[in-house]
Amino acid sequence: MRALNLSHHTGALLNMESLFRTTGWEVDSVYMYGKAPYKIHDAEAEKLWNENKEKWNTYDLIITGDSISLAYIFLRQLDEMKPKLLVWIMNRFDYQMDDVPGFYDVFKDRLTNEKYSNKVKFIPYTEYERLYAAKRGVYLKEPVLLPYGKKLSILSNPTYGSEDLSGMTKPPEETVFIMYYGNDNVFMPFVKFFKDMGISVATDQFDSLAEIQKYKCIVHLPDAFSKFCTFEFVVNDIPTFIPTERFFQELNRMARPMPDGGYETYKFTVEGNIVPQEHVPYCEWYKYPNSKIFFDSLPDLVKKLGEFTPEKRAKLLRQQRLDAEYHMNSVKLTFNKILDDLFI
Repeated sequence: MRALNLSHHTGALLNMESLFRTTGWEVDSVYMYGKAPYKIHDAEAEKLWNENKEKWNTYDLIITGDSISLAYIFLRQLDEMKPKLLVWIMNRFDYQMDDVPGFYDVFKDRLTNEKYSNKVKFIPYTEYERLYAAKRGVYLKEPVLLPYGKKLSILSNPTYGSEDLSGMTKPPEETVFIMYYGNDNVFMPFVKFFKDMGISVATDQFDSLAEIQKYKCIVHLPDAFSKFCTFEFVVNDIPTFIPTERFFQELNRMARPMPDGGYETYKFTVEGNIVPQEHVPYCEWYKYPNSKIFFDSLPDLVKKLGEFTPEKRAKLLRQQRLDAEYHMNSVKLTFNKILDDLFI
């Protein structure tokens, strides 16, 4: 059996590719960044289908993930498509497609029409996707397929951030790593904060997890309900410090004064930007709590980083490996069930 794995997101490609390797399937991954837009109108979708349908129809299954516009190419052609379709819904089922005429009609028809029940599956990658869709009258009934957490190869990402090693005063094993996302570098200027605290710190965009495994730990302020790195850090022996749920709620409502008199707010990919208290349990960063270190304030973070000895790090990694084994087995079982439902 052969699968075609399409996405604008390297994490989606590589996690799905690794998951497929556990099934005995052959899989071809194609990075669609620059090859297809995030918003696809009917004419563009038709053009892409006609240009590629001969090759695409040689597969048994096509998977799309991040963004939904890729799925729209195929949802319009289910009657002509030979392969089956798995739509892995992440970062909202209508992302950038909500104002495309006909999108909702096509999506809802393919989701509810019995004719297509064994031709396409709509799979959320976090429970929040189900909640978001339901608010728009779209009811996703398939089980959540979480990111697998494993990568077998490397694809380069578009460059969003830049390296800053100005605060790296110690070797990597004694240095805190900060991701380049906005909450860690704009809302909370962690590099400056740690430099002021005398804590060795580095930040960079990374393409490979091996680039950051050498560091003491990662400190992160969550900016989405789920990310591939949420699970990749657990699976790949990368200790992670995140705020407690209480402190997360406090940060989530903050606006930090800026020197120009403006304010920088906490960023989270949710309507209104503020995560309601009842939605916090949907945040996947709080899954596997024994594999995280939680801080309840910035002074608490500094204290816990100082107490994070090599011995404590080794103990945490032993727990992470237990959670990683459980996680990967759980994801494989879910994925096999999805494939069985499509092909048996």
